[in-house]
Amino acid sequence: MDPFTLLAAGSTTLALLNNLSNTVIRVTELWDGVLHVEPHIEDMGHELKNLHYFIDIVKRGMATRHPGTPDGAPNGQKPNDLDPLLKSAIHTLESLEVIFADLIRQRSVLTSVRQSYRWERYKGEIAGLRGRMGIYISSISSAAAFLA
Repeated sequence: MDPFTLLAAGSTTLALLNNLSNTVIRVTELWDGVLHVEPHIEDMGHELKNLHYFIDIVKRGMATRHPGTPDGAPNGQKPNDLDPLLKSAIHTLESLEVIFADLIRQRSVLTSVRQSYRWERYKGEIAGLRGRMGIYISSISSAAAFLA
């Protein structure tokens, strides 16, 4: 792989990691607001913190493991192997962000019956997104272990 391709791929991966990190921070802030309305998602905070922790480890590992390559990948490894996973993780967390923002926006005008209906409508979707988030945590933690 030529140096320009390696540089572009590494900067893309790092940009995706930074974008994902920022998205996790935004979702965590919204999660805190939703938590007051729907305590059923209390344990999601641990998942968000774990994801953010492993993202930070991968970012630091990329910068220190192989300083000669912008993505930190050893020679012969494709530098953008994580990119599809990171893009999917960003999409998943952005979906959670939209749901949480809607729940927060509606909490002041919803009666308890309507609020309960809205929660039931989102409950299955949140569960599916949380399942995907578990896959991202596992995959990113594996990358973190490799780079640590």
